[in-house]
Amino acid sequence: GRLDRGWLLGWVLLLLSLIPFRLAVSWMQGLLAVTAGASLRRRLLQGALRVDPQQIRSMGAGRFFGVIAEGGAVEALALSGGLAAILSLLELSIAAIVLWASAGWLPVMLLTVWLTAAGAVALRYLVRRQSWTDRRLLMAERLVEQMIGHRTRLTQQPAAERHRREDDDLERYLDAGAAMDRWELRLLAVVPRGWMALAMGAIAPAAVAGMEPGALAAAIGGMLLSYRALRRLTAGLADLAGAGIAGRL
Repeated sequence: GRLDRGWLLGWVLLLLSLIPFRLAVSWMQGLLAVTAGASLRRRLLQGALRVDPQQIRSMGAGRFFGVIAEGGAVEALALSGGLAAILSLLELSIAAIVLWASAGWLPVMLLTVWLTAAGAVALRYLVRRQSWTDRRLLMAERLVEQMIGHRTRLTQQPAAERHRREDDDLERYLDAGAAMDRWELRLLAVVPRGWMALAMGAIAPAAVAGMEPGALAAAIGGMLLSYRALRRLTAGLADLAGAGIAGRL
């Protein structure tokens, strides 16, 4: 029922402190990304120089082109996904402590169960993305090979048969992409938002029973912090899945 200037000034100072801390975090992330990216590129160059020429010939120009095109995804997705996953795990640990201190073990147990479910969804997404990547690489391989042998196809292949395989490949590629998008939607949207609904249901009984205002505010803060961490974690897992698939090629 009154305005405390001391607490208000402290709140303003906390908000202003976000600026230098976020600048420092962005600078450290950039420094880490540049250093790790340079190390990864050196290792890729060393590996490329040690590849057996016979293996390159057996892969074919189309397959080799697809593998090279995926090389950039290893650096970009691995660094962004790894940093996001590390920060999200730290935030989830802090959120679990806040939830336990303010609302007891129930929200923490529900968060643990929800993280297990999120892991299962991430695995299904990984399988679907692997299938989609295989289809894309197969299309790239066939496209390059057909471009190289275009004159032979014009002279020897009937016109009605020239694009039948491309149509079949496109149809399978679209089906694989649609299946991957459905699981990606569940991972990036359903997992964080579903946790918000679940956490509100866990905190609501204690709030109705007369929970202390400070504890209620802390519980809501822990819920919002865990929601933000889950959003970052799911995005990081999606990037890591792409980097892992590209790295296996």
